[in-house]
Amino acid sequence: MVYQFELNKNQQNAHNKLKKVCSAVDFPAIQTNFWDAVFAIPIIIVLTQLIKVYFKLPKWFVPTIALLFGLGISIFISHKHNTLGGIFMGWFYGYAAIGTYASLKTNIISYRNKQKN
Repeated sequence: MVYQFELNKNQQNAHNKLKKVCSAVDFPAIQTNFWDAVFAIPIIIVLTQLIKVYFKLPKWFVPTIALLFGLGISIFISHKHNTLGGIFMGWFYGYAAIGTYASLKTNIISYRNKQKN
């Protein structure tokens, strides 16, 4: 299904300028493997929890550790031949691990509170 719509003069000018800018910028091609993310994120979660338990780190510092692990896995393992791509994807790995842990923790707490009531 194709949607067609008409742009007014200002929208057409803005659209043409954006097309020129996007065609002039050479974005890096970042190729990642699905399995990199599937394995990296749980590994980051487990490592950060182990470090939190064994080294008694403050809770506010754990997301920083997760981000550093994500950058490390991405730069040195997944994208070792593309540093910029490794940094870019490392942020995704780290923050995906942080979000996954936060979501899991919230769901478990909610489930336990429902069981008590």
